[in-house]
Amino acid sequence: MSKGDKMKLLFNCLIFCWLTNFSYSEAISPTEIHAQIKEVLPQGWQMVSDHSNLIIYREKKVEFLNPVSLPAKSHERLLKEYGWKESLIVKLRFVPKLHKDELQKIINIRSEQIKKIKDDITIHDKSKYGLLAKIRQKFLVPQYFNTRYSIYLHRTDRGNYPFWPKEARNELQIILKKLNLLMKKYDHK
Repeated sequence: MSKGDKMKLLFNCLIFCWLTNFSYSEAISPTEIHAQIKEVLPQGWQMVSDHSNLIIYREKKVEFLNPVSLPAKSHERLLKEYGWKESLIVKLRFVPKLHKDELQKIINIRSEQIKKIKDDITIHDKSKYGLLAKIRQKFLVPQYFNTRYSIYLHRTDRGNYPFWPKEARNELQIILKKLNLLMKKYDHK
């Protein structure tokens, strides 16, 4: 290949990247995220990654508590009686980026199924909660994306159950903030 051909190829690549709005940071892979999260990873946390997954976990288990319908007691007593220990894990699964139409189809099916259950007056509220969880699990929607990937997020903290120790909550927030800086969030629910 002549020097002129190399220059034309380089020029064409630059034009392609400019036209497609490609940037290296937007096409970040699990391995690259691993390296950047490692910079802020709190002590007592570990990570493993491969070509399609990144798993971040706390070495020591945390104590969870489902506060719904519990008697009015101190947190310590409630944890002793009703709490459970579990690993605190954040898992990212990278898949080839979903086309807008594919993603919208999944969201529409999921929304229709959720609406049917919410509108069905023959289903008891406690049963609705379980059915809605099954639908959300069956029709998973990625939370993050970049130019190459749609990225599913799974967290064992469940969002609505408090857990202890408090420093584990702060550590988790540091990790989640970094993830939010590294990837774009879809704007769907």
